[in-house]
Amino acid sequence: MPYSSQWEPGGVYRRYTGVVSGVELIEASLDMYADSRFDDIHYLIADFSQVDGFEITMEEVEKLAHFNTAAAKTNGNVKTALVLTDDHAKGLVSIYDIVAQANNSPWENKVFATVEHARRWLD
Repeated sequence: MPYSSQWEPGGVYRRYTGVVSGVELIEASLDMYADSRFDDIHYLIADFSQVDGFEITMEEVEKLAHFNTAAAKTNGNVKTALVLTDDHAKGLVSIYDIVAQANNSPWENKVFATVEHARRWLD
């Protein structure tokens, strides 16, 4: 799977590489929820700055939004910083946000061009 997760004090930094699929995004999220540390995190940095592309359907984006909304019932204090510049991926994030808002998810998501900008927003 083209990602690695680093647990940090207060959150998770996840770096993706290669071509990222919707199935892999969902699996990465489910792995994070299953970890006992998930209940105490306040942020997720999803760094897509090194990816070669995305193979994600709208259905997978909607499914991810539903899973995250369910996880928010356990931990509603997560801010997600997405580091990416791909315009198609930004469109998928917009669809995700619409579904998450419709589900009343308390999680806040924002897109950044660099990890440094993402970390500043989280501070």
